[in-house]
Amino acid sequence: MRSKLARQLTLQPGTILVVDRAYVDYLWMHRLTETGVFFVTRMRADIRYKVTRKRQTPRRGAVLRDEEILIRSITTAWS
Repeated sequence: MRSKLARQLTLQPGTILVVDRAYVDYLWMHRLTETGVFFVTRMRADIRYKVTRKRQTPRRGAVLRDEEILIRSITTAWS
C-alpha cells in the first residue's frame, strides 16, 4: 500500500528518499532521477551498475560505501 502511495506523490527536485530494497521499482527510480529527485537504498543482487562518483566515508561507522551509480541493467527486466 505505501509503495503505491509514494508513486502518486509530487516530489520537488532535490528531495532525497530512503527506499527499502524490498520495494525497489527501477522504472520509478528512473522517473525520480529525471525529475531531480534522489534516493538512497541498499543494492539488490540482480542489479548491474557503473560507479560514476565515490565519496569518502568515515573510517568507523555503518556506512560502507557512498557512491553515485548508473544502473546498467537488471535481470528481472522491470517487472
